[in-house]
Amino acid sequence: MAIWSVKALRKHQKGVSLVELMIASAMGIIALIAVGGVFLSSQKIAAERSQRLFVLQSMNEALRYIKEDTQRAGFNGNNGQSFILSGANSIIETTSSSLAYGYQAQMSGGSSLYTQVAFIYKDEALRVCEKSVSTTQTFIPCGISANPSFSLLDTNRIKVNNFEVVSQALGSTVSSALYTITLTASLSDGSHQQTMSTQIKQRNWK
Repeated sequence: MAIWSVKALRKHQKGVSLVELMIASAMGIIALIAVGGVFLSSQKIAAERSQRLFVLQSMNEALRYIKEDTQRAGFNGNNGQSFILSGANSIIETTSSSLAYGYQAQMSGGSSLYTQVAFIYKDEALRVCEKSVSTTQTFIPCGISANPSFSLLDTNRIKVNNFEVVSQALGSTVSSALYTITLTASLSDGSHQQTMSTQIKQRNWK
C-alpha cells in the first residue's frame, strides 16, 4: 500500500518545463527593462531641469546685481545735482550692448571719490568693470589695463549669447529714463538657452 501511494504521488507531480522557464525569464527581463527605462528617463528629465534652473538662477542673479547697482547711478552726495561722467550725455551712458555710469562712493580728505561702473557684452560673457575716479575723468572702457573686468556669470559653465540695452527718455536727457535690459544665456555647450529681461528706472538725484 505504501509503495503504491508513493508511485501515485509521483505520477501526479508536475515540474516546470524549459519553455515555461524561458518565458518567465523573458517576462522578468522585459519588466526590468521597462522599470529601468522609466528610472533613466526620470533621471534625465531631472538633470535637464536642474541645468535649466542653473542657467535661469545665474541670469537672475546677474540682472539683480545690475539693477541694484544701477540705482546708485548719478548719486552726488548733497551737491544738488546728479553726477555725470565727463564726456557723457546722460547719467547712464548706453550703447546697444553696454551701460556705464558713476556715483559718489566716499569722501577722502575733503574731496569726493567716485565709483565708475560699466557692464558690457564681450567675448560671450557679461563683463563688469569698476574703478575709483575723480569728477573729471572720462569713462574708460572695459578690457583696458587701467580698468580690468570680470564676468558676472561663470564663464566655465555659462555662455552669454546676447546682452541688449534699450533706453527710453522719460523727461530731459538728464532727469530720468527707463532702461530695458535683456539677457540671453545658455550652458557653455549652447544647450538650455534662456532669455530674461528687467527694467530699470533711472533715479533723479537733483
